[in-house]
Amino acid sequence: MSQSLWQQPYVNVFKHCDVGGQWKKSSRHGDVTTLMDHSIKCTVWRICGSIPANNFILCPRTGSQSLGLTGRYFYLLFKPLAGKYFVVHMDIAAEQQLVIRLSFSNLFKEFKATSTWLQFPFTPASPQCQWTFLVIDLHSTLSTYVKRHYMYVKSVKLCANILVKNMFTSDILFDPTLTQSARHRLHYEKLLKKGMMPVPREMAFLVPKGSDWTELYDLVAFPDSEEAHQMMRRSVGLEELRDMALTQQRGKAVAQSVADRKCEQQTEGIGRQGQTGGWAVKGRGMPPQSLRQMNQEMTSNSVCPPARQDGRAQEMDSGDVVMSSDREVHVFSENPDRVSVHYEHSDDTEDSVESENKSVDEKISEMTRKKRPFKTLQPDPILQLAHVVGFGGSTYSHVLWTKDGESLVYPCHNLIVSMNVSSKKQRLFIGHTDKVCAIAFNGSTSLLASSQSSSPPVIRVWQFSSRQCLTMFNVPVSTIHSVNLSHSGRVLAAAGRDRHGKQAVLVWSISSTRDQTQPAHSRRKSQVPEIQLLAKAHVDVNMNRLRISGFDDTRMVSCGYNNVRLWRVKQHSLRSCPVNTGEYHHIHFTDVAFDETYRPDSQDDERRVLASTACGKLFVINYTQIQVMQVVQLESGEINCLAVSELFCATGSKGALKLWKIDFSSVFLETEQDGNVTAVGVSQDGLKVLLASDQGCIGVLDASSRSYSTVMRSHIDCILSVSLHPRRHHLATVSADNTIRVWDAKQHFTQLFDFCAPHDAPCCVAYHPVRNCLACGFNSGTVRIFHVSSTRLLAEHRHHHDCVTGLAFTTDGSHLLSSAADSLLVLYDSSQQSFPVIRALANTVARMRELSPCAIALNKRGTRAAFVGPSEFAVTVVDPHTLDELLRLDISSALCGLESDRVSLDIATQVCFSPDVVGQLLVATRNCRLLRFDADTGRVISEVCNVHRSRVSGVTVNGNGRLLVTSGDKLIKVWDYQMKLDLNFQVFIGHSTDINQLLFTSNSQQLISVGDAMFVWDLLPHTQSQVRTPQRSSAIQDGLSSIDNVMSPRHSVPQPTAAPQAERHLPSPLDVTQAADDVETESSADGQVSERQQQEETETEKRREELGCQLKASTSEESGEEINALMPQAQTRQPESLQQQQTPLVEDRSYDRPSAFKHYIARETSSSLSERRYVAPPEQSGLSLHSVLGHNGRGRDNVVWHPPSGLFVFTSGCLIAVEDLSTATQKHLIGHDEEVSTLSLQHDGKVLASASGANGLRGSQICIWDVHSLSCKKVLSYHEAQIVCLSYSRDDKFLISVGDYSACSLAVWDTHDYCIVATAKPPCPIHSVTWDPFSANEFISVGSDSSILFWLVDETNDKVTLNLYEGEVPQEIKHGAMEDQCVEFTAISYAGQGVVYVASTTGIISAWSTEESRCVMHWLADDSEIDTLNCDVKHVMSGSCAGYLKLWSVPSPSDTLHLSHTARRQSITLENDIALDGAITSSTFDEDLAVGVVSTVCGTIWFVNWAAKSKVRLTSGHSQQVNAVAFPGVPFDLFASCCDDGGLRLWSSSQLEQRVQFLKPHQPCKCIAFPPFSADQMAKSGDAKDQPLRPCAAGYSDGSIRIFDLSSTKMRFKLQPHAQSVQAMAFSLDGSVLISGGDDGLVAITSPSTGITVKVMSDHKHVPITCISVANITQSCVWLAASADQRVSIWSADWMSEDGLSLVDWLTFPSPPFTPNGSNRQRKDKAFYKSLPPTLALFSPTDSDLIVYTGYGLHKQILFYSLSQQKVFRTVSLTHWVTCMDISPQSHLVAIGCRERLVKLVDFTIGSFQDFTAHCDCVMALKFSPNGSSLMSVGYNDVVVWNVKF
Repeated sequence: MSQSLWQQPYVNVFKHCDVGGQWKKSSRHGDVTTLMDHSIKCTVWRICGSIPANNFILCPRTGSQSLGLTGRYFYLLFKPLAGKYFVVHMDIAAEQQLVIRLSFSNLFKEFKATSTWLQFPFTPASPQCQWTFLVIDLHSTLSTYVKRHYMYVKSVKLCANILVKNMFTSDILFDPTLTQSARHRLHYEKLLKKGMMPVPREMAFLVPKGSDWTELYDLVAFPDSEEAHQMMRRSVGLEELRDMALTQQRGKAVAQSVADRKCEQQTEGIGRQGQTGGWAVKGRGMPPQSLRQMNQEMTSNSVCPPARQDGRAQEMDSGDVVMSSDREVHVFSENPDRVSVHYEHSDDTEDSVESENKSVDEKISEMTRKKRPFKTLQPDPILQLAHVVGFGGSTYSHVLWTKDGESLVYPCHNLIVSMNVSSKKQRLFIGHTDKVCAIAFNGSTSLLASSQSSSPPVIRVWQFSSRQCLTMFNVPVSTIHSVNLSHSGRVLAAAGRDRHGKQAVLVWSISSTRDQTQPAHSRRKSQVPEIQLLAKAHVDVNMNRLRISGFDDTRMVSCGYNNVRLWRVKQHSLRSCPVNTGEYHHIHFTDVAFDETYRPDSQDDERRVLASTACGKLFVINYTQIQVMQVVQLESGEINCLAVSELFCATGSKGALKLWKIDFSSVFLETEQDGNVTAVGVSQDGLKVLLASDQGCIGVLDASSRSYSTVMRSHIDCILSVSLHPRRHHLATVSADNTIRVWDAKQHFTQLFDFCAPHDAPCCVAYHPVRNCLACGFNSGTVRIFHVSSTRLLAEHRHHHDCVTGLAFTTDGSHLLSSAADSLLVLYDSSQQSFPVIRALANTVARMRELSPCAIALNKRGTRAAFVGPSEFAVTVVDPHTLDELLRLDISSALCGLESDRVSLDIATQVCFSPDVVGQLLVATRNCRLLRFDADTGRVISEVCNVHRSRVSGVTVNGNGRLLVTSGDKLIKVWDYQMKLDLNFQVFIGHSTDINQLLFTSNSQQLISVGDAMFVWDLLPHTQSQVRTPQRSSAIQDGLSSIDNVMSPRHSVPQPTAAPQAERHLPSPLDVTQAADDVETESSADGQVSERQQQEETETEKRREELGCQLKASTSEESGEEINALMPQAQTRQPESLQQQQTPLVEDRSYDRPSAFKHYIARETSSSLSERRYVAPPEQSGLSLHSVLGHNGRGRDNVVWHPPSGLFVFTSGCLIAVEDLSTATQKHLIGHDEEVSTLSLQHDGKVLASASGANGLRGSQICIWDVHSLSCKKVLSYHEAQIVCLSYSRDDKFLISVGDYSACSLAVWDTHDYCIVATAKPPCPIHSVTWDPFSANEFISVGSDSSILFWLVDETNDKVTLNLYEGEVPQEIKHGAMEDQCVEFTAISYAGQGVVYVASTTGIISAWSTEESRCVMHWLADDSEIDTLNCDVKHVMSGSCAGYLKLWSVPSPSDTLHLSHTARRQSITLENDIALDGAITSSTFDEDLAVGVVSTVCGTIWFVNWAAKSKVRLTSGHSQQVNAVAFPGVPFDLFASCCDDGGLRLWSSSQLEQRVQFLKPHQPCKCIAFPPFSADQMAKSGDAKDQPLRPCAAGYSDGSIRIFDLSSTKMRFKLQPHAQSVQAMAFSLDGSVLISGGDDGLVAITSPSTGITVKVMSDHKHVPITCISVANITQSCVWLAASADQRVSIWSADWMSEDGLSLVDWLTFPSPPFTPNGSNRQRKDKAFYKSLPPTLALFSPTDSDLIVYTGYGLHKQILFYSLSQQKVFRTVSLTHWVTCMDISPQSHLVAIGCRERLVKLVDFTIGSFQDFTAHCDCVMALKFSPNGSSLMSVGYNDVVVWNVKF
């Protein structure tokens, strides 16, 4: 006792043996070194080598010595090296000094034992090989396996390949999962009595704060003992026990729900299949299940009963363990994919599965009784399989009729589908774990038998009506090719082959299953019906088909190669008799059938058997006499299948189905097919025949009506990619069968089009978001674009040389991106018909075929595209319109940043953007990790490990960012995106192969997954009890008490009021007017608006049910009655009470953003107009507005032309220009702060209405202008967001204003005093509204969801009300809609009395009768969306978003209403068309449609003359951001601009016309420069107008500089002095040198005459150059360069000398280390510089010694620096940071632009300034004219010309 006392409480073996010291008590051999392990933060021993026996650590040093360690428990803290073998030997002394060697290694395959040696196999717990805490009970080991008593440990030998921290021995069982704090909380004596204690510090692994020990390390206790399991159970928390309980519950849906989150997230534990439990294991995420209970469970199921032989039984075979009877010891492995299967029952009942471990359940119940509810993803299940598009998989030869002849039953890979022929609705049978190879019905079709092609095969018997599996059992053969049920359903027969290749026939009695009411998976073993094997026989002949006769369950017939056999079961034996075929004994028989249905009175002589052959012959066999009666030659080729009825015989052959008369004399009906007909079947009434072909087609031939219909089509090979049209209800898929197919999702996925590529395999597809065309990539690298409706090839590109891995259209459809395995990324212009290539980047995308088909991911707004590349370790984000790189993510660095203890090197395989509200980029890796990055900054947010076991094949996120869906391992996982639940995901099965792509529909209500077939899953909504309603705090409640009184919901529905008949009768109109009295006027708009928004955010769900009524209108076809939904009625308001913003009583409903281009969407901007402005009186103002350049192409109907008066009005930003077309002079209406969206002119031309949207707390505005005086009469405010429509009534009495989709509001204003007389909430967003010119109070609106609403302003009562009737849209017009959204109507125009024309997003124009509110005709007018309509009596003019203006000749209104449909269609002809430069946004024509004005999205306004078929450009502009403006010097009225669209344009400021344009598509032009034109040169040249234009230099984003000759409109040179974007340029004073600065900080000096770059300066390297300026000194060239880090370098140059460049001065201005908004960033980060105001420095044109500087600093100011004095001698304080600056060449004025939309004019002599407003966005560029008389200012794309008065 005293000898072992020193070993208490434990012995550190390494310290005891001096391991690492002088090695006197221990020894080492081979590669044994020390290293620092960063995961456990300590030094460990590394033992490695190819031969473990030659590399080891031995304690003690020699075999003659002994450790003498008597501790019962041996502890080893080690980590196996991944992919390598290791061995550990322990010599243990037993009684009588017998030495027993105990060894464990991953080299051992099985357990072996002798009297002196025990060998145990060991498998690491996971592929990453975590650090393992190994505990071996030496006493129990010896007593259990060798019946010896343990004495002490003699020696330990640790052999390669492992990392070892230490070894210990002790008599105490230490628990590593117990912390030291637990030692203080629990009684030390009680723990010691139980032999359990927390580990000492020397034995502990490092656990970071907030982490769980079990998540980081593996705990292995050996052997399986009660003490070990107590430690396991205690190491598992409450949540793990709850997770294990959830695995034993079932739901109602057909899905698999994962039971243990941690178990799923980690890889397999220690051990593998076939090994049994001697080791108690607690790995990362391992469940604490008793090994004894697991072993008992598995041994009891060694012969699996039917109740366990479903998917879970198969799962057991692949991952669990089986306990052998001789207690053979192996390492235990718990299956990490333990899931519970949800079964769907017809009666919606739910049966619970009895727990197999009651003691654990009792513990769970006891531990969770006082805890919080367990949070899981709701609803459970969240997906429901709704539809499957697929057929076959293993066979195409099995399709069956149901008894009623209404449905077909066929296999689809793992599933069995029952489809109703007429409604196409499906019922799914789910349960098979492999492909279904055969199915069969009994006579009444009440029972269905099916088999799967697994080994061994499994047969299931289903109750067809309830889809319950009554029984299932294994078949003792290798394969099954035929299954048949008897007519009574008592006998089941199957034919297949055994493992020796012999043919086997088996017959079972299943009569006991017919009375079962419970499904097989819910019955106990005692309840499982007994399946009796009646007989089994083996034959040497081939068999194709086996059928049981309808008159005797014991008789059967089979056929095959060279044989037809008759079978009979008698006395439990199966006997057969071959049919003598005589001379045809070498014929291959393909099918066999009895020639009659089951009739009890049938005579034996009447029974015949028909057999088809491969040579086209049909054999008629007498069943009783067993002889051939007749041989008929029916086909020249093979007959694949046949079916017989009392009236005819149906045969299927290559390309045809034929119905023969019963005597085979002739064919009376035939239908052709594309492929081989593989299955035929006749309904029980004998009237309908089904057929199936090997091309995936199932059809029905109606013999009575002689008509054929296709029930279903499918791909015949794996589906590789799917794409969804965002507007039409169409899907496109590509498959390995070399076909491209288009499906109509609205019509139960009916196939619409089929494209075949026999010599090139398609691999990915993308649908154009606007046009009806799709792009497809092929394995050869070819990209082809097809027009869907015409099935023609639009374009073909062969830039790729390897498999195309990704295709993606931008959101607006303007560009197409393609990537391939050859690393090439290509950008196409999809706005043109030929899809020309814009840009191609090599070595950009990773060379990985596994990226297909989703190699490119785009965010929802279409502003960013992400892909894996240029290597597999990086992800790059680019601008999809230019391919300019925006962000690059290093996956390995991200993993290292997360401090992962696993190998950080990983490969990205999938990329996906989350919705914009989340703003994240998801990246899946090859090691099944899912990384989340900030999409803007690239910051890694989180990591989820082991998302799937093998690979992640798909990632997608639903529209609201709530759900994340991944695919892999043939299953789908739906995750809570935030990962904040106790159980974060659900698992769904169904696919038999890997899933290639996941896709949410546009409304996120359905999920589409493709692989072996196309699965459509319904996303189940939350129930009322599951919706979490946010609670309002008491503080907010008190603060909003006054608003609550106004916004409180009504307690009763408003009662309808009787509406008198109007001039035109509207049947049962709906009163949808909102009471104007209920619109509360707010006294403090800013304060109460914010409070109301806060209140709405906290009570959204509550008010959704309490406030307002849903507007619905539906017509009863039988009775003609209307279902009325009422809104509060309108009352007249006092004029003075409506001057402020109005708040509607009914809460706004949320609508998705319409997909129609017609609907106005304001451009997003982060700037706002400054509240502090210093505006001088007009007589003292230094600037006056002269003109605006360009038209706002983002607006809708924002051009007005009044032919009688010649008034021409258009918008540009927030300005409204009134232009005199004869003199080209402009006047301006200034009053809006935001972009003007639309205009409307009264019919008398005296009053103009304009609308602009809201921004922040500033609400929308409607300005009423007097056209004669150009003054604002009134400003109206009602709508909360943007305004999309304005329209005056025919008598100018009313004005309608319509809000955008976010508010969906409509207001009617009285133009007498501009008070609201009525408001309404339309049922969907409105795109266009028009008053009836023939009825004063009627108007029509069109919008989303195919809505056309007929409105009536009812003034007959005291209160003005709005009545409406919704027109019924024909299905032909709705056809092609997407999901629950209909085709959207976009434009409307009256043609005459009673007829109105309506345009749609699909290019269809329809004519409607206003009297009957119905559609009378329609035709396809364009391939794209039509956005403008103009009509007269006999013409309709349409303008589309494709840029086409078309003039149609149509019948007169009376003919339209009274002619027949055919006559109307024949009267429609296209008279003329004109192509413009972009999508048409507005059009105004005279009454005869002869001449008019049309505007496009490109900012151009055209004058169109149909008679001359001419178009004249009235106004030009920019469609994208303008980056710079410059003056050439002479002539003075010319200036140039450069734009992000790659355009360099020369303008005339006097005539406002575009003179010259150079366009480099999708290569942004960043800066421009002209050679200076000095005063001396001007004096010598004489008249400036006669001088030629000076050359112009333009810098681009790719680092190139192009020099253009404006006179000849040619490019002289293209230079490439920079690798990155050129940011600033300037010519030397003599024009001989061009100085340019790039985004990388390099300054290049180039000769524009030779194109040679003379010098590149790197003094500002890594910091963007922001400004370059040249001093006006003729003797020498002095110039400066300013960079974004507030540094300015001043240089003097003598270009004639070799080294003539010298530094004159270097200025550095101080700045705080944070951005203006207060965020801290690193100085070297370019994003930091972009967030700062630019550094600007300019030489004064009049004083070359003066430098004017401004930039980011401690104060907002302008500094004036003297170059000679080298000091700042003057400062001018400012109120805003400066974004751009220019100095007048003739005076002491400095013009600056601000982010707050201001243009400031500063007089730097006295330090005063004035503010001017004319822009609706940040002012980005300013430039004085050479004579200083005018100033150009730029705000995004609107250019304003100012007259300088000083």
